[in-house]
Amino acid sequence: MRMSGLSLDSMPPLFIPLRFFLTAPWFGGLAALLLLLNSDDILASRWSNEMLAFTHLLTLGFMMMIMTGALFQFIPVITGHSIPGTKKITPIIHIGLIVGTFLLVTAFLVKTAIFFQLAVIFLFLAVGLFAIALTRLLLTNIIGREAIFVLRLVNIALFITLGLGLYMAIAYAFPDLAIPFRRYTDIHLMWGLLGWTILLIMAVSSQVIPMFYVTPSFPALYLRGLSTGIIVILMLLSWFYLSQSQTHTQTQGNAELLWWGELLFSLEILFFCFYTFFMLNQRKRKVKDITINFWRLALMMPVIAVLVYWSNDSLWHIAAERLEILLGMLLIFGFTISSIIGMLQKIVSFIVYLHLQRLSMSHPMGMGLLPNMQTLISVKSQEVQFYLHLSTILLLAISIFYNAWTPLAALMMLLDFMWLAYNLTRCAKTYLELEKKIKAA
Repeated sequence: MRMSGLSLDSMPPLFIPLRFFLTAPWFGGLAALLLLLNSDDILASRWSNEMLAFTHLLTLGFMMMIMTGALFQFIPVITGHSIPGTKKITPIIHIGLIVGTFLLVTAFLVKTAIFFQLAVIFLFLAVGLFAIALTRLLLTNIIGREAIFVLRLVNIALFITLGLGLYMAIAYAFPDLAIPFRRYTDIHLMWGLLGWTILLIMAVSSQVIPMFYVTPSFPALYLRGLSTGIIVILMLLSWFYLSQSQTHTQTQGNAELLWWGELLFSLEILFFCFYTFFMLNQRKRKVKDITINFWRLALMMPVIAVLVYWSNDSLWHIAAERLEILLGMLLIFGFTISSIIGMLQKIVSFIVYLHLQRLSMSHPMGMGLLPNMQTLISVKSQEVQFYLHLSTILLLAISIFYNAWTPLAALMMLLDFMWLAYNLTRCAKTYLELEKKIKAA
């Protein structure tokens, strides 16, 4: 493990990031239950209220929850500076995300405006407060690695995703205003999945992969160049989609510009996947590590998504809506959630071990109680997690085209998230037990 250049003394208290990590899997479990209870038709259309509820349980309830906790942990370690007001704003953001996500999902399911109105308040409070606090830090002249440059662009993508999401939620909350919002849905999805998510994973992986797998550092030119290119192309595509939806026409010249924009963006995504895969293969200690399989699996998914997208004409016999859902599944569950689960098993074990180590230094008689970091989440547990997750991805992909498989996919997804919850909770419980023993030693 390589820890040079990291400010470990600046780590936040353990249960600041851990509260987010322990909460997130339960939203994934709720998504699995929603899929199980609506298995007949939920995967038929991306526009159904059940599908919108399912998607936001995964994106807001799981992904946003994890990424928020990860940034509270990650930023102080690489910069030596905490996000302003961390201890005060953490419980507000955590509760706001929980309540806001529940309200938004309920609003989609019961189709009642009051729930949308309340969801807007709580989500704006939680995500807005986090984005503003993060912006205050990133606008200062902090000294950090190249990941800080990428995180500044991540923040831009987060604000755009948040702004469009709140705009559409307001349209649902106040239907009498007749706010036109349909044309923004694809742009919101694009900035959330292809902007905020990919850039954030790029920033975090550029530190996590060299640290845990002892690979060479990611070059500054790669991080700055690729992240800037992604933002520029996303802005151009957003402008194109918006102008096209307003005019309802598409000239041959516009079609060619769109083709080139989508091609360049696809090449950027492929370059990110292949380069990260290449860096993983450069690790110096090639010992067996199941979490690397999560990374390999995650990096395969955008490649498959790009192939599916550009093969759309040859797949004309498959309903376009099914292909759109498949693309979403590959990017949300296949890429983002796979990489998150892989990182979580490393990060949680690492920070629990570091806090126990720090505690034992102030209570030397308890030094002998310090566990091996590898035992906090065992290799066997990680293997079970990987095969549960891989099975879930395969079953979900099949279910999109063969509806009879959906209940099985939902049950496998439930097992996947509940096993993750069990591993993380057991790790936190181990910390609490050893904390008492070390203090009493």
